[in-house]
Amino acid sequence: MTEGHQEDTFRKCRFQALLVVLLTGGLLAVVGRIQMVKREEWEPRIRNQQMRVRLMPGRRGTLYDRNGVPLNISVPRYDLAINVEELRDPRDTRNRTLRQLSSLVAELGIRLGPMYYRTRPEEEDIRRHLANRANTPLVLWRNVDEAALAQWGEACREIRGLDVLMAWRRHYESPDLAPQLRGFTHHMDITAAAPSENQTGLENLPRHLFYNQVYKELAGVGGMEAACNDTLTGQVGEELLQVDVFSYLKEVHYRTRSLPGTDVTLTIDFELQHIAEQQFREKELTGALVVMDARTGEVAVLASEPSFRLDEPQKALANSQLNRALGGLYPPGSILKPLVALAAVEADVVKPEDEIDCPGYFPLGISGRLRCNHAEGHGKLALREALARSCNTYFCTLGARLGPEGFEHLADKVPLGCMLGTELQTQEQAGICFKPSWVKALRKQDKTWRYGDLANGAIGQGDWLVTPLQMAVVTCAITTGRLFRPKLVMSSETALLETLEWPAEGWQTVKDGMRDCVQAPYGTGWRMRIPGVEVMGKTGTAEVGGIARPHAWSVMAAPADNPQWIGVCVVEHGGGGGKVAAPILQTVMAKTLQRIEN
Repeated sequence: MTEGHQEDTFRKCRFQALLVVLLTGGLLAVVGRIQMVKREEWEPRIRNQQMRVRLMPGRRGTLYDRNGVPLNISVPRYDLAINVEELRDPRDTRNRTLRQLSSLVAELGIRLGPMYYRTRPEEEDIRRHLANRANTPLVLWRNVDEAALAQWGEACREIRGLDVLMAWRRHYESPDLAPQLRGFTHHMDITAAAPSENQTGLENLPRHLFYNQVYKELAGVGGMEAACNDTLTGQVGEELLQVDVFSYLKEVHYRTRSLPGTDVTLTIDFELQHIAEQQFREKELTGALVVMDARTGEVAVLASEPSFRLDEPQKALANSQLNRALGGLYPPGSILKPLVALAAVEADVVKPEDEIDCPGYFPLGISGRLRCNHAEGHGKLALREALARSCNTYFCTLGARLGPEGFEHLADKVPLGCMLGTELQTQEQAGICFKPSWVKALRKQDKTWRYGDLANGAIGQGDWLVTPLQMAVVTCAITTGRLFRPKLVMSSETALLETLEWPAEGWQTVKDGMRDCVQAPYGTGWRMRIPGVEVMGKTGTAEVGGIARPHAWSVMAAPADNPQWIGVCVVEHGGGGGKVAAPILQTVMAKTLQRIEN
């Protein structure tokens, strides 16, 4: 080798050595910057890549009826799973473990039967689990039956890594009873739920780390399950896990136990609710029925038909869940007349003893007549008999005497046209309080309060819209003087909002008229009579326009001398209230009074 060639080779080596030094220096500079300057930024990321959180929901609280009968219950659910760590191939490239697991799952499916083989996890499902959740058991089949559990027990003796996981599912006693009121649950991903405040060490971890749980949380859908969800939901148990680069479990750093949710006792009476709903189903009727305690405001019956079954949640989600007792809007018809009577006496436009002649219609001037429910006319009537006979002419006259100013304040004392504020506020409708200010602001067609509005409004027609529960509150206020916010959950808190002051003489006359409506031979509500007990009541037939049949109403307060229970029944397009709604309400209220005595 010549001297020139050696020098050239040496020069090249020096250049390469310098390049290596520069690259090494650059690498050390980057590493140093990461280790020293960027340490605080990168250290949590590195640590979090090795940490996973596993969540276990607690048992959901039970819904009971007022007598302690369980309605919605959390019961164990058994899932079949494989602990992947115990089957992991030591030479794991993940593909080896994937093939081994796929083969084993197919074999287990064959053992358990055709249905399980068809519903086994596909290879892609297993691949996804290995990639993201290898530190948790691979759940193969959920909510299995006893036969499958027995077969699985045999397999566990032969194959390592098999496991039975217990979770929670919701069981519904009498699933067709009060479904809109009770509500149901579905399994919700609990990764969105923040850790408990007392679970130190988890609150600063990013939310994306919480995908590694095996179970899902039961969450309320509709009804009291949703309204009381925070109370019923248990406290989630948590495990902080350390995993390797393949997401396999290395160590459990610490764990906290899950805690059960709090039970909730409803005011509903299981047996009375069943009787009420059965009345509608046997007669294939649509409507609602409410029974409320006149002493406490507790609602013992909140029936709405038709309904759905709680054990068929997919159909329940697809179908209407309208609770007609809270959200069904109907013109009240003649059941509004006791309130109109009290307003008229209070406004001093009529005395209880004043007689008004009924020729069978009420003249509306050039716009025609409004017929009475008795075409031949009732003759001269005072307030008590007018209520018992439900004379339209009498009450149209009271409406005309009240005038626009009187109608503006007709419902000031009672909750018509507003929400009641129950625990099921999402199911409530406010309805329409028919008065001049509403007409001016919200009536779409004619925004002028007419003479005919006075007549129609006084007999519960016009644009009135009320719910059955509102009418239960109003009937209680009229017959007892007590105004309640209805209660659907048993508690020590009072539901009494106010004790109303009604004109003494007029109030007694109204109550006597409601008593005669049921007890007198000429009363329209005689089908509400309960043997051995005198009751107050009122029937109503609410016209809906066109050729559709009217809605049938009936309200009752029993016993008459000291009301303890208020009942309201509406049958959509049922026809006459005294003929259709009254017998249904009589059956339920008779059973209610019988249960009081027992």
